[in-house]
Parts: sequence; C-alpha cells; structure tokens
Amino acid sequence: MSRPLDILIIDDNDQKEWSWANLRVTHHSTFEAIASAVAVPARRLADLIILDVDMRRMALPEGLEWATPSLAPFGPTLALPFLRPGRPVAFWPVSNNWGPALMSNGPLVVSMALILSAMEGQAVSLADTQRWLATVDTVAFSPNNPWGGIKRLAGAA
Repeated sequence: MSRPLDILIIDDNDQKEWSWANLRVTHHSTFEAIASAVAVPARRLADLIILDVDMRRMALPEGLEWATPSLAPFGPTLALPFLRPGRPVAFWPVSNNWGPALMSNGPLVVSMALILSAMEGQAVSLADTQRWLATVDTVAFSPNNPWGGIKRLAGAA
C-alpha cells in the first residue's frame, strides 16, 4: 500500500491545509506551529518543501531580530528540522525574493546549503549554494507564476 506524498508549505501568508487523493498538504505560517510540528516526529514528514524566503509577516518572539524590516529571509532555516537523513526531499523556492540579493546573507546561505545537500543526496558547498542563489529565476519561481516553477523543476524551462 502506498502512502500519500507529504507536502510541507512554510509561508507566512494564510493558506488552508488540504489533502487530495495521494497528497497531504500541511501549511505552517507561525513559528509556534513549526515548533509544535518539530516536537512530534510523525509531523516532521515532508517529501516536498514549498518555501517562502521572506517571513516578515510572521510574529516572532519579542527580542529577536532576523533582518531588516523590508526583508526577513529566514524561511529556509525554518525548513531544516523537516529534512530527514537518508530520505529524499524535493524543494520548491516559491517567493518573489529569491535571487542574487541573498547571496551574501550568511544564515540563509548555510540553511540553503543544507537543504540543497539533502535534495541532491550529497554535500553542496557554500560557494555552490551562492552560485545557485545567483541563478534562481525569480520570475519562474514567483508565487504569481507557479507553473513556471513547476516547469523549471521538471527541466522543461
């Protein structure tokens, strides 16, 4: 018997959770929801992580600063607990904020290197991650153009 494909969406915009046939979609838009999911191993399943990079709408505990008021690129960091050693994972960067401007953000580059390493099944260096960020097509992966991202991931750009 097959199991459903688990899709995890980390995005600070409101969305509904849904399941359909062999798909089970979970959306986390708050830090508290992510922390609760991480605490329960069965809720840490993700075959596909759909990730927004900018989390400035997410309410954070008082006293924490993640970035500037105009961009809080810590979405990839929130995905790290959902990576499973020895299990394949796919990653879909859905955001208007991906691209070369993020190449020098150290915490983001480290988080993305870990995600890309899990996705590739081999170590991805920080330099390779910076090159990946430099080539992300912000139009193809924009939430305004979801089919462009799917085509690119499928290699049919």
